[in-house]
Amino acid sequence: MPLEKIVVEIIFAVVLQAVASSFWACVKYHRLRERLLVNYETLQGTISKEDKSVLERESGKIQPAGTSYAAAMEAALAEGSKVQNKRMLILSIPIAAIFAGSYFLGATYLSISVSLFFILAVFPLTEAVRTKVFGDLLKVSLIIYRWNLENAEACRRFCNDERPVFKNIYKVITEL
Repeated sequence: MPLEKIVVEIIFAVVLQAVASSFWACVKYHRLRERLLVNYETLQGTISKEDKSVLERESGKIQPAGTSYAAAMEAALAEGSKVQNKRMLILSIPIAAIFAGSYFLGATYLSISVSLFFILAVFPLTEAVRTKVFGDLLKVSLIIYRWNLENAEACRRFCNDERPVFKNIYKVITEL
């Protein structure tokens, strides 16, 4: 009987490794995006003078969401968060099922699964997560760039006063 439990726990561990890695990537997505938005120096290093030509070329394709660029900026950030939150929720189901299965195998097996789950949180960000975050920030950058060309005062007021989370990215874009 213990051999069957060990085999089942190994299968659980392999599945958990795949699922938990994706779960932690979603968590790290949110952390990286928030860290980038509040860190001016990092944003400055991320959005360089070379990117200005991309902003000029691509910003022509940007249209306000509904009637405002502010709504488009909010939607760009919310879209990324919504996708990641939904993914985390979906990934929580097999993780909970693995924990439940390990629990029925015994406390030792459960502790192995829980330990593996949290150990996977320590691994560094994948390039896919970084690319997704930078893509979301590029969308916001394009909107800010376009809005600033059309109505600099309204863009400045929104980014600096109404939604200060955009303050640093606005500053970087306007300094290009």
